[in-house]
Amino acid sequence: IKEVHIAGHKFTKEKAIVERLGDVWEQSLVSLNTFEAQRKIESLPWILRADVQRVFPHGLNIYVEERQPIGRFVTLSGTYVFDKLGVVIEKVKVGSHFELPIYEGSEAPKVANELREILTKFDDLQPLIVRFRRVDQRRWTLILHNEMKVLLPENGIEGALSRLRALQAQHNILNRELAHIDLRLGDRITLRPKKSKNIKIFSRDEDFSVGKETGKDKL
Repeated sequence: IKEVHIAGHKFTKEKAIVERLGDVWEQSLVSLNTFEAQRKIESLPWILRADVQRVFPHGLNIYVEERQPIGRFVTLSGTYVFDKLGVVIEKVKVGSHFELPIYEGSEAPKVANELREILTKFDDLQPLIVRFRRVDQRRWTLILHNEMKVLLPENGIEGALSRLRALQAQHNILNRELAHIDLRLGDRITLRPKKSKNIKIFSRDEDFSVGKETGKDKL
């Protein structure tokens, strides 16, 4: 073997792929175990699949498919990127992959793609979200660009987001001075203003403008 050609890589360095093959130079092309070579390359963090092909008389063609990162997972030990399968790929430098959304909370990568698929139906809401927080490994809280928190239910996320969209269209709720919007219960909405400890509970979306207030503050 005297030539190795590699294609399909973006995040993985060619040197790392060649090194994973071991000392293949001058090895007989016929004796090379391509399946073993493939397995070694697929053990690299970014590599999802690899295909190793002999090219006679003395070459190798290596085609790789890399994992596509969908988010940054922030923990006490650092920031990691992960793919849609929930596989945490590797630790990255602070500030890198800044185009990816931030996820927090135990086991968040494992269920992130399910939430992503639901959010594809809410293109108007997605640009407002800067962080996704997994709470108690069972539900999500969305943190918006203005630091407002939207508490989602464990089940029925799509329905809760539909209610949020309707409230935004009717009452511009996401631009109000609110600390959080609690959508965990299907029969009510709970609001907490930023500058008050009082909460406001609305039993139906239609009553949002009037509502049953538990505090004195006006929205």
